[in-house]
Amino acid sequence: MILTEWNTLVAELHEAIQQQLTESHVQQFTDLSDAEKTLFMERAAMALHGGQAYNSLYSKASVLLDQHLNNEVARQLLEDYPVDTKTDLILDNAREGAVSILRKWPDMKTRLHVCINQPLPDTLRQIAWRLFLINTTVRKEYVDILSTNPRAAISPQDLEISQKCEHLLNSQSTLEDLRGSIGAFYSMKAVLSYYHTRKNTAGSLLDIEYLLMVPFVCVASANISRREPPPSQLVAMLVEEYTTFMEHRPGYMVDSGSESHNEEMQVFAARVAELLEDKDPDLAKAIGGNVAPAKEKIVTTEAGRRLLLVEAITELTRPVIRSMFVGFLSMESVLYIWDQYMIGLDVPGYHHQCLPAYTTALLILLRNSLLVCNSTSAMETVIKDESSKLKPAQFQHEINKHFLADLKSALNSDDRSALPVVDPTQVNTEPWNHWSREKIPHRTQAQDRKMAREEREADRQRILQQQKEDEEKQRDEQEKRKREAEALVLQRAASERHRRDKERTDMEGLLEEERRNRREIERKAEAEIERLMKEVEELKRQKVKSPNPSMLTLDSIVSRFLIPPPPTANSTDSLGLPTPVRPLTRVPSTKDSHRLRARQATEDLLKRIQYSVHTIAHGEGEETEELDKGSKAAIQQHKTDFKRAEREVFGRELYQGEFDKLPTEEQQEASDKMMEAIRRYIAERQSSE
Repeated sequence: MILTEWNTLVAELHEAIQQQLTESHVQQFTDLSDAEKTLFMERAAMALHGGQAYNSLYSKASVLLDQHLNNEVARQLLEDYPVDTKTDLILDNAREGAVSILRKWPDMKTRLHVCINQPLPDTLRQIAWRLFLINTTVRKEYVDILSTNPRAAISPQDLEISQKCEHLLNSQSTLEDLRGSIGAFYSMKAVLSYYHTRKNTAGSLLDIEYLLMVPFVCVASANISRREPPPSQLVAMLVEEYTTFMEHRPGYMVDSGSESHNEEMQVFAARVAELLEDKDPDLAKAIGGNVAPAKEKIVTTEAGRRLLLVEAITELTRPVIRSMFVGFLSMESVLYIWDQYMIGLDVPGYHHQCLPAYTTALLILLRNSLLVCNSTSAMETVIKDESSKLKPAQFQHEINKHFLADLKSALNSDDRSALPVVDPTQVNTEPWNHWSREKIPHRTQAQDRKMAREEREADRQRILQQQKEDEEKQRDEQEKRKREAEALVLQRAASERHRRDKERTDMEGLLEEERRNRREIERKAEAEIERLMKEVEELKRQKVKSPNPSMLTLDSIVSRFLIPPPPTANSTDSLGLPTPVRPLTRVPSTKDSHRLRARQATEDLLKRIQYSVHTIAHGEGEETEELDKGSKAAIQQHKTDFKRAEREVFGRELYQGEFDKLPTEEQQEASDKMMEAIRRYIAERQSSE
């Protein structure tokens, strides 16, 4: 393992820092400020760089990285059956490792300087641009606006911006990959609409501002759907990158017409003229010569010819540099040049070397077509029509041939990091060769290869058969579980039906018993009434003698036969109970008809019959109280069960008259359900009692 070498390096680093603390008369490392801590760490690291501990750690790390990387590639070749070659897999894994390191340690972005004159892979390009254009202030401002007032992020000229974005994506020949992409359109429109709002200007956006948005959309296209708008997080990232890029671009790219921007454009053109005269004097002479016939007076001197060349280059390159090659070169070439520009954003003044070099390389690559032109306008046409045919490899060749040394010097001029960029060609560590140490398979004959293929095919068939059997077994188990579940459901349903049938039988038995009791009571009442009626009939058949002045009247005789029962404690006149018949205080006169006496006797008899029936039905004294309490409790329990059944069937209690408004079928169905629920409640109470 690498732990021993790492501990040795850390111990020596600690000693170097402690020595600096002693020389600086500082007691503790924590007493230093952040800047001082960084300075002490850098000095200690530079002191150890190239030493034995450093070289041992680097060698061990290199060997382990070589070994593990090739082991992973070998695993992929054996298990994943990739289409790519082994070299491609090694490069892919190395790229993924670099991206992971950058995400974990963003400060390591300066190590991307080693990618000079190399196009970055897509995944590495995304993280590289993101790190060099990070601006949390811009991102937070945009997110806050979206969360508080999303309308404020939309420009008043949003419709015009949408139309121009759509036209640009559909008309530019160099943007065929983005044509018809809904996600790219919405991404571009949303960012530019917010950018116009942020500029706080009444005028429209410039065409250059539309073009400069295109590379950012292309880089993020891997995460953008072609059929749906992009997510808000992606739009926020594009707003952050685009706004930061526009705020930090050089003045000759802004070219607003101000004096300062014009001066920067002249400086840029002069630098391109200087490089072109140094690398291709004939092309420089041809470009300057196209302006000479119109201004013969200033061509007589060397300074005059140089001024004409600068003027011609300014006219030729102004549109190219303002759009930073977007719309002129293919998108592949544009992204390659932008990669070179992005990795140097942390180096002040690097763009003054980078962009002039690539502009000069563009003119040199179009040399043959430019030399046959006899006017500046013809050269502009050549640049516009022929630039899109150039490939990144052509630019790489020209840069490597003419400008690479100067660009490396400019890019690394301010690189004073404690751990310099490691170039495997400039160190004493052995190059990676683990991938070439694998054992070469023995050469086999055709019969052996055929047998091996048959064995592999047999193994494959066996595996497929095993998988098929496993699937069938799994399917059978699922079917078995399904059948068991269905049987359980049916069993539960049968138990539920049995329980309901039993409850219904019990309820019917109770109902039948109640009916028998009522019939018995009615029979007794009818028998009593019949007996009394017979007595009345018999009284009617008896002949009534002439009344004598005595107390033996019909009323008194009936009163003797039907003696009223004593009144109960709860009997009152308000309950409708008959009052006791008082004996007559006078002797009826002879004028009273027998019909009147019979009617009075009948009424008195019926009142007594009513009293007797009431006594039989409701009892007397304590029996009446108990019956009243039981009736009230039964009525209240019935109301409670009824409301509970309403909640169970309808999910709530119905208001008055709502049930009558339901259709007849629904009323019948709801009534059945409610009666069934009420029976269930009664059965539950009886079982609990």
